[in-house]
Amino acid sequence: MERHLLKIIGFFISGISLSRFLAWKESTWLLLVIVAFISQLVVVGYKRKETPWVLVLCAALLGGLWYELSLYPQGLYDHWEGQEVTGAGVILTYPQEGQYYTTFILKPEGIGVENSKLYGIDKILVKSSGTMDQLMPGDTISYAGQLFVPRGARNPGEFDYQKYLANQQIFYGVKCTGQNCTIKRRGTGLVTRVAQQRMKITGYLERILPETEKGLILGILFGDTGTMAEAEKQGFQKAGVLHLFAVSGFHVSLVLGSVWFLLSFREIKAKNRLLLGIIVLVIYNLLVGWTASLLRSSIMAVLGLLALTVKKNKDGYTSLGIAALVILLINPGDLFQAGFQLSFVVTLGIIHLTPHLNNWGMGKGRAVLLTAYFSSLPLTAYYFNQISLVGPIVNLFAATFCGVAAVLALAGSCLTILYIPLAKPFFLASGSVIYLLEKLVLWWAARSWACITVATPPVLIIGLYYVILFTFPFMLRFRWVVGEIPGTGKAILCLGLCMVLIGLYFQPATMEVVFLDVGQGDSIFIHTPQDHVILLDGGGTPYTDFAVGKNILLPFLHHRGVRKIDVMIMSHNHLDHSEGLLELLDLIPVGAFLMPPAEGSCEIEEKIKAKCQAKQIPVYELTKGQAWEIEEEVKLEVLHPSREQGFLGNNNSLVVNLKFKKVNWLLTGDVENEGIEQFREKSETLRADVLKIPHHGSVTSYDVTLYEKVRPQLAIISVGMNKFGQPHPTVVDYFKDQGIPLLITREHGAIITSSDGSKLKVRCFCKN
Repeated sequence: MERHLLKIIGFFISGISLSRFLAWKESTWLLLVIVAFISQLVVVGYKRKETPWVLVLCAALLGGLWYELSLYPQGLYDHWEGQEVTGAGVILTYPQEGQYYTTFILKPEGIGVENSKLYGIDKILVKSSGTMDQLMPGDTISYAGQLFVPRGARNPGEFDYQKYLANQQIFYGVKCTGQNCTIKRRGTGLVTRVAQQRMKITGYLERILPETEKGLILGILFGDTGTMAEAEKQGFQKAGVLHLFAVSGFHVSLVLGSVWFLLSFREIKAKNRLLLGIIVLVIYNLLVGWTASLLRSSIMAVLGLLALTVKKNKDGYTSLGIAALVILLINPGDLFQAGFQLSFVVTLGIIHLTPHLNNWGMGKGRAVLLTAYFSSLPLTAYYFNQISLVGPIVNLFAATFCGVAAVLALAGSCLTILYIPLAKPFFLASGSVIYLLEKLVLWWAARSWACITVATPPVLIIGLYYVILFTFPFMLRFRWVVGEIPGTGKAILCLGLCMVLIGLYFQPATMEVVFLDVGQGDSIFIHTPQDHVILLDGGGTPYTDFAVGKNILLPFLHHRGVRKIDVMIMSHNHLDHSEGLLELLDLIPVGAFLMPPAEGSCEIEEKIKAKCQAKQIPVYELTKGQAWEIEEEVKLEVLHPSREQGFLGNNNSLVVNLKFKKVNWLLTGDVENEGIEQFREKSETLRADVLKIPHHGSVTSYDVTLYEKVRPQLAIISVGMNKFGQPHPTVVDYFKDQGIPLLITREHGAIITSSDGSKLKVRCFCKN
């Protein structure tokens, strides 16, 4: 089977991938498409036969052009950020309720700013705070609020929300209050009517089931994990069964299977069965919200029904390719979404590998579960930095429990629409099954060895893994080739492999100090040559719902494969340095907590001490003159404060000198002029290669004598958007005039410094 269509689809997808990494304009792609198309016509006309290589080249170039066109109008209106805008539009997605905001995607009918109109924006994200009427897809609303550009990733491992939305062709958002977001017109079409039925099901579940069971059933029915408790979500992820709540082929088979069971009592023509299947799947997609995994499953199911109708054999590979093509024609950015990749890679693995495992006596059910597990493994490690060790075991019973619960919940949902009193027994039965499932899964997830945190694997390693995985069945067929290799050849191959592994393992000892971008605050990650991890400060966003510890620090630590912080240090107690540390104490094991002399009657200090006491983490107060040898050739010296001086606030900040062989980092917290004078005058030498400028570059910490005494190769300011005028132009101009490189986290994102003990290397996460 040659599968020409599949080849064309494959090259179309390759073109989208290339466009992501090639900075070509759409005009360049269009020119190349025209040249390739003309070449196709010329060659076909000359040779009088098809030329597949030109055809697939056209497909690849069209893929690149299609993706490039989807990026418009990214960056077009960035200069309007923060401005008041007004407008109206139609709601496209189910609103997601959070603690502080309700978010949804809107198709704007017009966006007004000052005396102008913003054109070319097809979709926009709305974040509305406060109370409002219940909103549904299809409703038309009017709004007034501030235009914002979604935050992109500023640190390694951080979720790139801006890129995630851009892949859905969403580049801007509006923040408004409930009073400024009002319903202009209720929807009357099919989309709204289906949404009303979903709201009816959700409302009934809220009345008859506890919060936990309700959240899990909504996850199974609609893939809505927003109502699931965070503890349950993390437990299911650790156990490797969170995929059961991503509506996909499993759910489509249950929906169609239930319908076919009801229709089995009557004889129905194949064409009518196909038509009915399409109608059911369209309604189910409207209920769930057209996710990539559900759309993929639905398209493959329709193609299967079509093959059955015309009495042709179904080709799983071609069906999968057509499903990918349809989704990417609608939105090419979906190719780079984790959900799309997991759905298609796992499905491809099941199609390709399950028959082989089944032939080897594995059994179809177990073969599917194992294939799904190993197919998703690298992507799970890449996106979530976790590998579930109990996943293959837990999935054996979780899939069965989930299937039973889903069938009961689907029956209850249908009866809720038809006659509510009959739905209650089905939902209660489904809730009971879900309760048992939850207890079993969380028991497995609670095992200390259930899940391991891994560093983000390189893309090259992921590619090599999939090459081996998908060629493994064929490699077994030709294992006799190994026997034909002479003993000397085998020895050389083994020796070469050992040398590569040794080379990868024994890397030069380096010290790494990363100045993370946590907005208006400080957080410094230190990784020593012997794998000790120190975190100095954790940033914070006081009076907002953004959790720095959960959303920035923990993803960064997981990205690096960090499973424990050996030492956590708080430079001083202000929230823009300490709030993230308090959050992290609940999220990752900590060996010891260090801080300056306690000020007393400080709320954040008391919370941290209480948390450390509950978790049996020792707390130590550091003062001037103390030195700590972390490991051989790595030393931390405390230069400030002394207990006798009795400083408070910023001037009570720890000032530490981190030494690795011949390279020094001087880390100064938020110490101001009075504190700087104290340690500057009483320190024999302050020479350092890297100087972390005190207090976000504030003029209250400007000290030329300190800079001259340190003579740094590099100065760093950790600062975000603020109303304090930080960094002050006086500070910035000094380093510019002296020719000393100055890097600012607000401009460059995370600043990563590393050294072998003699030379210093620097790179910025954001290239601007």
